[in-house]
Amino acid sequence: MRRKPQQARGQRRVNTILDAASQVFSELGYEAATTNLIAIRANTSIGSLYQFFPNKEAILSAIATRYSVQLGGLLDKVFDSYSAPLSVQINDLIDSLVDYYLATPAFQPLFHAVPASSVMRYVADSLCSPIEHRLDRALRVNNAALEPAVSQFYAAICVYILRALIPMIRQPEDEERIVEAVKHALVAYLNSTGDFDLR
Repeated sequence: MRRKPQQARGQRRVNTILDAASQVFSELGYEAATTNLIAIRANTSIGSLYQFFPNKEAILSAIATRYSVQLGGLLDKVFDSYSAPLSVQINDLIDSLVDYYLATPAFQPLFHAVPASSVMRYVADSLCSPIEHRLDRALRVNNAALEPAVSQFYAAICVYILRALIPMIRQPEDEERIVEAVKHALVAYLNSTGDFDLR
């Protein structure tokens, strides 16, 4: 961000720009979006937009920060004290991510396993890294004998499965069967390692 808003009115303008950019990115894709289109959608001048953001990369970064905070809250609820059985935590993680994914269209391109551009890939990986970190910790709580490098590898594979399968939900009628497929895939993968016995 070029400069942070000093007053509530400025913060409202920034929020409006970010909301508009989220819509434009979701509808057109990051590559096709322009700052002019974002300014038009935000009903503000391009000059006002440039007061806060020098380019669309900076806007994307600010949106990612917003999503990061929201995902952090989601992960806090899912993993809480890591006291629930691992299978319950996995189910809750999948359900929560699916709900967030479907409710946040502009987040969807960032969650794909293979984002459309290098910029999107960098932002996507930074957003998904906390998911991987929290899942890694849950795996090691479940099996304290795991070497950190091994649990990190398992967590990375799990997150890749999430990013590959959840975006297959394209219609409301797809949700139930794909969510079940994602849960089955993660449990089957972890059981296949021989380090877990999830029911």
